[in-house]
Amino acid sequence: MDQIPAIIGGGCSVATEPVALLANVYSLPQLGYSSTGSDLSDKIKFPYFMRLISSDSKQARAWLGAAKHFNWKRVGTLNSQESIHANLAADFLKGATKAGIEVVSSGSFPGSQGFDMTEALQEFSQKGVTIIFLACYDTDARTVIRLMEDIDGLNAANNTVIVGTDAWLSSNLLYPQNSDNSGLPVIEENLRKLDVIREHAVGIIGFTFAQGNSERRQAVYQQYVDENGFEPLSAYIDFAYDVAHVLAHGIHRLVYDEGLALPDPITSEWRSRLHEELLNTHYEGISKAPISFDESGDGNIAYECRNVIKQDDEYVYQVIGLYNPADDIWEELADPVWRDGSNNTPLDRPPVVEIYISESLKWAFVGLAIFCCMTPIVNAILLIINWRDEHIKAATPQFLALILFGTLLSMCTVFVIAVTPTDATCIIPHWFNHMAYWIIFSCLFIKTARIWWIFNMVNKLQKPPPVKFSLIAGVVAIMISLAGLYLGLWTGLDMMRQTSYPDPLNPTRITIIKCYYSKNWAVALYAVELAFLAVGVVLAYKINKIKILKKNMLRFNESSHIALSIYSIIFVGVVIIPNILWLTESNDTIYILSCVGILVINLTLNFALFMPKWKAIWANKQDTTTSSKVTDSENTNTNENSNPHS
Repeated sequence: MDQIPAIIGGGCSVATEPVALLANVYSLPQLGYSSTGSDLSDKIKFPYFMRLISSDSKQARAWLGAAKHFNWKRVGTLNSQESIHANLAADFLKGATKAGIEVVSSGSFPGSQGFDMTEALQEFSQKGVTIIFLACYDTDARTVIRLMEDIDGLNAANNTVIVGTDAWLSSNLLYPQNSDNSGLPVIEENLRKLDVIREHAVGIIGFTFAQGNSERRQAVYQQYVDENGFEPLSAYIDFAYDVAHVLAHGIHRLVYDEGLALPDPITSEWRSRLHEELLNTHYEGISKAPISFDESGDGNIAYECRNVIKQDDEYVYQVIGLYNPADDIWEELADPVWRDGSNNTPLDRPPVVEIYISESLKWAFVGLAIFCCMTPIVNAILLIINWRDEHIKAATPQFLALILFGTLLSMCTVFVIAVTPTDATCIIPHWFNHMAYWIIFSCLFIKTARIWWIFNMVNKLQKPPPVKFSLIAGVVAIMISLAGLYLGLWTGLDMMRQTSYPDPLNPTRITIIKCYYSKNWAVALYAVELAFLAVGVVLAYKINKIKILKKNMLRFNESSHIALSIYSIIFVGVVIIPNILWLTESNDTIYILSCVGILVINLTLNFALFMPKWKAIWANKQDTTTSSKVTDSENTNTNENSNPHS
């Protein structure tokens, strides 16, 4: 030991610390080139340790610099449980709290390749974390990034960004530690694995220590390649060369400039003087970084922020920024390139999924409505075929056609409300629904009032005065026009608009879309509609109680079927309307109730009003056919009896 002036190393903090404790006993200067553990900055515990690079506590400040630069206010941390990584994450957490950056989730895992980090990653997914600061070694980093592939909310579709440290970016993530028998990297396998990494992480950025590109550095790299056959797998090689130069320069200055010859054996006093001389080092090394030390023996060195990008089918590191922890300054050198090829920085929260109604529910009712629309279409065809039949003529075929048009218009509301609304389209379902109502109900109401008037006059043995179709059609037109006028005023004055609010079950990931409007307009219109329905129900009840004295006056009486149609409208309306307006805010529930109400009312109308007519027409045709056959048979018998040869 008395022949050793200083120690270089070790390669990692875990190995460096016990050696640094032993160096204290002999006042032996120790120079590190890749050990970044924060504990090594403790000058009481490790007075003779110094390093060309900085400690992880300053790298935590570089993390904070990146978060501030990209305006990330909501992040997560994940670290392996080795002390250097745990301390870095803890330092970042302290700084983030002071800087107003919310660390939503902090996960950790035992540092060992192949350990399942799924549980920690799932917590990020559940909390909507998309910016993950990852402190671990390169083997664990690859595992973490590949695991993201199978976790919803952390894959490429959600703009996830991984921010790394020198512990895995400096060891060259681009060349995973797989090798063939010759010890050279298996490039094809490396690129395949990196494709997996880049496919499932939108952005990979991270920090390593700033390096230049001097001719001397290139010569060192080329020498390494010539001797080993491949590029160095660690970016720390620059500092390994530099630390040897620092020690050589220090001894040279002490011996030749200070005149302190190297004693034999080397004394503790001489080593202490060497330590002081090394701390005063100021020059530019092979790394092209200015070499100097602070009061803790840490190197005054900036951090490069690297971005993994693909160029010409090869993955390379692009330096996008330079962060100097001494003055907390971020120098932007280039725009980062994210997975989609753009320079648009991903947000610090997942893209919000906007939901109106569930897709399965929407398509189920759209399909059902298409099927149900066949009913009024078939009825319309039959109406045209039997337009001049006495049963149809007695029921006023023009009104029946309007009712069928209204039912089709009402059923189309199912399609309209299935479309995600905008400010311009929020009012459209109300137009479809209410105009369909007034088209249908005005016809039913007038027909009911007309039947009541006729039956009432007949039972009083009075001849009912003729009611012109033009008068009845005019009343229907007025009712429909007034409804349209009200809807026009509603559209112009209320200014419906699309609005949204966070899903209570998943507020960070899902936004519910709704149409906002004043319910007073809807309540007033529903009140008028219910009032007319009530009058219609009273009239329908009365005509069902009237006993027709002239039994042959009508071959077919449709009053009971009209009454059933009106009853169904008011019953379904009383059940559905309060739920839509006041009892639920769920889009799915409102959609289900609306669709069920629309389909039930319109199918009831179609079956109640038209099926009895088609049945009566069919029965009448059967009676006519049977009567014709009987007449033909009687004529045949008559002819046979009058024939003398029969």
